[in-house]
Amino acid sequence: VDVGVVDFALGNEALVQGDVRYTSSNLLTQAFSATVVGDSVRNDPVSVADTAGLLGLLSLFLIIVLATGTWYMLSPKTLTRVTGQTLQHIPRSAITGVVAFFVTPLIIAVLILSYLGTFVAAVLLFGYITLVLLACVALPAMVGQFAMKIFNQPHVTLSPIAMVVGAVICVAVLLFPVIGTFLVLFMVIIALGGLVESVIKAGR
Repeated sequence: VDVGVVDFALGNEALVQGDVRYTSSNLLTQAFSATVVGDSVRNDPVSVADTAGLLGLLSLFLIIVLATGTWYMLSPKTLTRVTGQTLQHIPRSAITGVVAFFVTPLIIAVLILSYLGTFVAAVLLFGYITLVLLACVALPAMVGQFAMKIFNQPHVTLSPIAMVVGAVICVAVLLFPVIGTFLVLFMVIIALGGLVESVIKAGR
């Protein structure tokens, strides 16, 4: 007998000549006079929540790869420049990212409170959101390039393989709900710092 059920019971007249294999969250209910010649083996059902979670992570992975790949195809030099700037000065990029991520919203809030600063606040808010989104897109490239250097496979220019490796690492980190989320946020802040430094450097 091999079935998938919610509740499984063998009555008094039940006679099973072989094994009983069933998929259920509940244990088999077997009457005292029921006979099973073989073994009773229970398997846990696949959780819908687990399946949805895996599909969500897969979707996130595809979105990350698509977004980073789009930037790479449109302007590989800028993505390579941002990645190189971030990895070359990680502590400095982290400090710049923390300042940009936390101080900029405070400046925007102060400008909104003043009538004359509303337009400037709107422009600054748009730029802030744009930079944060670009930092998220650049993150897989940064992480992948960093991983390549750790495994002694440095590339002068950013490669698609590095971006895929970075996307895999980012999604894998998110498997750890709390720690993973904070770690990815911290990496985004570092990427934001490198992006801001690249913009400032390009404007000089």
